[in-house]
Amino acid sequence: MRIDFHTHVFPDKLAEKALTSISEHTGAPYFTNGTVADTDKKLKEWNVDSSVALHIATNPKQQYNVNTWAAEIQTEKRFCFIRAGTNQNSGTVRSKTSPVLSIIQYRR
Repeated sequence: MRIDFHTHVFPDKLAEKALTSISEHTGAPYFTNGTVADTDKKLKEWNVDSSVALHIATNPKQQYNVNTWAAEIQTEKRFCFIRAGTNQNSGTVRSKTSPVLSIIQYRR
């Protein structure tokens, strides 16, 4: 089984801007367009069975929405780690597919 333990995916409307910004800031290349659909497609092409998505909140106000989105895109092949922090919105996030997304890792 092949698992990519370090992926980043973003909502479609944010993906291009987010990847461009990260790449410019870090100098790191990217190999997908940052959307869930394209990342899943490329992982399949590369014979990767599962992935771990690491989510980014660039300020505390984004944290709840980022974590909620992570819960929504969780699948049996995509494990989403959420952004932990200290604001009032940190902590457990409820999702439609599972009762609880933990502060460390959501698992079915």
